[in-house]
Amino acid sequence: MTAGGACALKTTSLSKLYRTRGGRVRGLAPLSLEIMPGESAALVGPNGCGKTTALKIVATLVEPCSGSATVFGHDVVRRPLRARSLIGAVFSTTRSFYWRLSAGHNLSFFAAAQGMTPGAAASKARALAVELGIVEYLGVPARRLSRGILARLSLVRALLHDPGLLLLDEPFAAMDGGARERVWEALEGRTSDGLSLLVATHDPSQVRLCDRVFPIAAPE
Repeated sequence: MTAGGACALKTTSLSKLYRTRGGRVRGLAPLSLEIMPGESAALVGPNGCGKTTALKIVATLVEPCSGSATVFGHDVVRRPLRARSLIGAVFSTTRSFYWRLSAGHNLSFFAAAQGMTPGAAASKARALAVELGIVEYLGVPARRLSRGILARLSLVRALLHDPGLLLLDEPFAAMDGGARERVWEALEGRTSDGLSLLVATHDPSQVRLCDRVFPIAAPE
């Protein structure tokens, strides 16, 4: 259950510094934004500007050095478990799947981690796989799937528990035009039903359907 009336996502001067042998490197310049329930938005900027870092902070995978971020009113640092339960996230890496397991068994594993019953998980996974055009791959080991199919499988995984906020990191890089249109159609339907969406990409053409675009520059 999301907090009534709260922003789906609010960041205030959110920033990150990384320590290196040569000193400190800024991974994310201060970022402030608000996304309301049912709104789609995009972070657009060149590689290395901090888009992925921003998403990882919101997803509670990385702690910020300064600033704050809340998901439906829940601070991602002080209440990470609550914030995380409201988030679905897709990052560009495919290494998070178990290669020897089938696509379907991977989904069952991650659904169980979300507390879903086996029956509910199987039914939801199949419905999403049909919607995104990958149902015929559910019995195929993950190691045999193309990057494009894995990208859609990652989206199925992220949507299994009906998140209120969906984070997508370069989600269309490995997809052909037909797959992109199918995914956008699925996402549009969900934002109409109240899902909030934040896409990070270096390609402005991939976010033409977003309600708002937040340009993000490379840190100096």
